[in-house]
Amino acid sequence: MELVGTSGREHAATPLEAYIEGFEAELVRLGFTPFSARGQLSLMRHLSRWLQSKGLLVEDLTVEVIELFLRDRRASHAVLFSHRALRPLLKWLAASGAIAVEVALPRQVQDPPELVRFEEYLRVERRLKEISVQAQVSRARRFLNDYTPSGGLRELGAADVVRALLDEGEGRKPVSVKKFGYVLRSFLRFCFLVGELDRDLTGATLVVRLPQPSLLPVGVGPGQIQALLDACDRNTLVGKRDYAMIILLARLGLRAGEVAGLRLEDIDWHHGEFMVRGKGSKDERLPLSEEVGAAMADYLLNARPAVPGLQACWSAAFRSAPAAPFPG
Repeated sequence: MELVGTSGREHAATPLEAYIEGFEAELVRLGFTPFSARGQLSLMRHLSRWLQSKGLLVEDLTVEVIELFLRDRRASHAVLFSHRALRPLLKWLAASGAIAVEVALPRQVQDPPELVRFEEYLRVERRLKEISVQAQVSRARRFLNDYTPSGGLRELGAADVVRALLDEGEGRKPVSVKKFGYVLRSFLRFCFLVGELDRDLTGATLVVRLPQPSLLPVGVGPGQIQALLDACDRNTLVGKRDYAMIILLARLGLRAGEVAGLRLEDIDWHHGEFMVRGKGSKDERLPLSEEVGAAMADYLLNARPAVPGLQACWSAAFRSAPAAPFPG
């Protein structure tokens, strides 16, 4: 039987083919951005093709089968290769009655003590954001699961570290290998300093050098910024919001995440300043100029939705917006 998918091209039906349209609607309901939804649908199609290649059906999905799929996906893909990435699809399939509920339950991972301590170090000592902590822990966990000798971490040698990096380079982009090497170097240094390793193995981590552009990024000019501001229809609610955000980005040089993270309690109207919550949990106060203050006040008084907070109103506007540097 032949089916026509969302791309409009005919192809042989695979086990999950009949579920694509429903899952796409579920992603929209959950608030996934178009970019994230495409990634989830690509992951679903990969799983469907993999099941077909193994002669399996949807109802054959078990915890063990999922493990085998993820192992194969890690060997060929640099993103969306974890249980967490599959969770939206598995939860929806379970709710639809296509698979057993226990297959969609979060996987209970018993991390070794050294990885638990490393995670705490990243979160408490280095004060990294949670998404960065989980990304680094995931890579360190993969290294420990695949390359730790049978006798434990203390038997780890330089040859194991080099082999891990060389294996990582098979079928993966250089930027992925570089991130893996960075995490591995950080983890090995941590293990040595806290006594989990009796020798420093960071020297065995190969340095991956990526070609750098010859020119620095060029920011938009004053004329382009003014064109952006002029394009905001300040007679509309969205126009007032966009104007206020662009003013903050352009006049104060804030990052998109810093603007999206602003809260009502961060603004001190009496003293004409506000709190900026920067990267690495570093907070600082900046002056609130008359132009910026007027734009923010216009939005807050005349356009902000009736919700308890400012952060929720602005953060959604940056979820799918491309990054563009403003001149300093």
